Amino acid sequence: MKPLCLILLLAAVCMTGAEAVPGFADLKQRIRTEHPRMFLTESSLPEFRRLAVSRWKKELDVYRREVDALPLEPVLELKEEYAGIENGRLVFRKAVPGLMQNDAAALIRNPGGFSALKAAILYLATGETVYLQKAKAHLRLTVEFVRWSDRYRIMPEWWHTQRLSALIAYDWLHGELSPEERRAFLLPVMRHVEHVQNPGYQVCRGAPYAGNYGEPGLLWYAGLAGFRDGVDDALAERLLEKGYRINCQTMEYRERISAGSGLLGTTATGYSFGFYPHASFNFIRTLRSAAGIDASAFWPQMEQFAAAFLYQTIPVKPSGYLCYGLGDEFHRTNRLVNEQLYLHMASMIDLYRKTNPRSAAEAAMVIASLPERQRTFLNLRHYPFLPFILFHFDPSAPDPVNVRLKNVVQFPAFGLTFFRSGNSPGDTFAVFKGGAFADNHQHYDENHFILYKNGFQALDSGERGPHRHHQVYYPQTVAHNSVLIRQPGEPLPFAYLPANARKDDRTVFNDGGQRFKKKAVPIPLLRGPGIAVVGGDATGCYGENVCREAVRQFVWIEPDLFIVYDRVESAKSGQGKVFLLHTQNCPEQKNGFWLSRAGKGTLLLKTVLPRNAVVEVIGGAGNEFRTNGWNWELTNHRKVLARPNWFGRFRFEIRAKTESKRINFLHIMQVGTEDLNTMVPVREFSAPECDGVEIPYCGRIYRVQFRRSGAVGGRVTILEHGKQVYDNLLPGIEEKRQK
Repeated sequence: MKPLCLILLLAAVCMTGAEAVPGFADLKQRIRTEHPRMFLTESSLPEFRRLAVSRWKKELDVYRREVDALPLEPVLELKEEYAGIENGRLVFRKAVPGLMQNDAAALIRNPGGFSALKAAILYLATGETVYLQKAKAHLRLTVEFVRWSDRYRIMPEWWHTQRLSALIAYDWLHGELSPEERRAFLLPVMRHVEHVQNPGYQVCRGAPYAGNYGEPGLLWYAGLAGFRDGVDDALAERLLEKGYRINCQTMEYRERISAGSGLLGTTATGYSFGFYPHASFNFIRTLRSAAGIDASAFWPQMEQFAAAFLYQTIPVKPSGYLCYGLGDEFHRTNRLVNEQLYLHMASMIDLYRKTNPRSAAEAAMVIASLPERQRTFLNLRHYPFLPFILFHFDPSAPDPVNVRLKNVVQFPAFGLTFFRSGNSPGDTFAVFKGGAFADNHQHYDENHFILYKNGFQALDSGERGPHRHHQVYYPQTVAHNSVLIRQPGEPLPFAYLPANARKDDRTVFNDGGQRFKKKAVPIPLLRGPGIAVVGGDATGCYGENVCREAVRQFVWIEPDLFIVYDRVESAKSGQGKVFLLHTQNCPEQKNGFWLSRAGKGTLLLKTVLPRNAVVEVIGGAGNEFRTNGWNWELTNHRKVLARPNWFGRFRFEIRAKTESKRINFLHIMQVGTEDLNTMVPVREFSAPECDGVEIPYCGRIYRVQFRRSGAVGGRVTILEHGKQVYDNLLPGIEEKRQK
């Protein structure tokens, strides 16, 4: 999202539903003067205590063991194996394992925030004064930590959760702190929070169009903790106002992205079902606890969050989920092992059990489908106060899970249409991308599709990681099931190189792929009996000197048949046009079609157009990720590929035998179980303006034709028992979107 758009959203603060989002002046009048007001209130403390020693006793006992082991007078301790202070400067000695960016929290053994909050929870639950003493000591330690990170000009932490925890502990223990203790903690922390918004060195921003777990997201909580506390009321109000507007911006952006679907800021599920939801859940809860404001009246996005998860994932045996691998996903297993997922679904049930029973039931459906080892709070490290504030979630009394899912659902922000023949592991699943207007962790992959049947039969190839493969292959069009238009010497479009990637001096170019994002136009969905048709115009995603047209129409015939029609015109002759299809294993040629197997499923591929097409299969050892004349290897390449993975080791490159400026591709794909060997009969036909196929399938005859040039469109006709049961024109591109 461009800065101007963000400013407009900020200025709007805004009408989203039936009610207007309160302005800051109104908000100030509603904020409670007493503490606690972050997640808890004075009236909710008795229930907090009751549940802490009963329902959440297991979690409380874990905290007790941790806090009992802490000293009464902690000191800030640097991990000297990784860094040291030399001549008054911070010097790194070796890399911290698993660290993406250098930050102070990774170098200090205990920054204080998490320990302070755990001790505060124990004190509120048990009344034992030793925990109050330890909480106060670790609040003082937090002050030392933020001063240390400011002094040595280093990012405090990638996520702001250590300092958030300390602010919550301060709020919850406010009545137990003397005025001197309050000032000694709050003033330096508020000054630090204001300073790190623009400190002159790298910090995590992360807002408002991403996760909002960086420095801007902390403003609201620092301001809320200090609001009208008499420490520095002007500073607290300044932080609160900025934080409120940034959080409103985040919610408005997510509302626009969601468009009623529950999708957050990205399709990369590691983010959207990892840290991203916390920003929404936490803001919704603190608006309610601090000001009595029900955010669902104007930001209903989270009510569909569980449904968004169900549609963006694939259920697998015996339990659990796979992601499709879209965008910046890791592809080794595509298994969604997410330590935050149970917590998010518990939050859904807690928030919406009474107001939106279906949303709560969808969340319970997700929980019930998780492996048993994941049906618990696996990782509360970043948010220690959860689950203690989940008053309406009882894991021993799950909600009903008999929720019926749609077979086709769309997420417009990222141009995605998901297809599913059912909701069991043996069903067929697919996704088509055409017409994204948002870009967050996205690739150059418009008009890309993924097919799953007992395994990924057509997949998103490559792998994220600390290798140049991540820049030259993984996000580029050549790694996806789209179309290339090759122009020698065309510049490689931007893709970030991981900070810890090894250096590589090879000169690289764009291998026929797209160069721009957010310029594709969706073709509206058509739904008929047993059939769904979508598409996208990706012309604007390619360079103007390369592409005149790149339109794809994508047809799903339930349950296992797919038709893909491409209209491709290059800017000049000699620019090679290539249809791409990535498979995990080496395909074999049969009589009139190709066969590829992966997992316990099969893909059959038939090229109808162009006639006498040239088919090249690229892949295998030393060629898995070939582009620019090189195979872009992964770290520990051979060892990594020897383990089970979904990296996609082969690809079809299909082109016309005789090159011309305009090429129309028409492909039929059929997926099935591992014993599938025979393809449905396909009869090609031509009309004056159309290319078409007629396919007998599942007791019907499907006749689908596509306009080969001019206005996008076509026709679908369905016959059953010799009678026409459906006839409709295929949708075109809306005129206003074309402009």
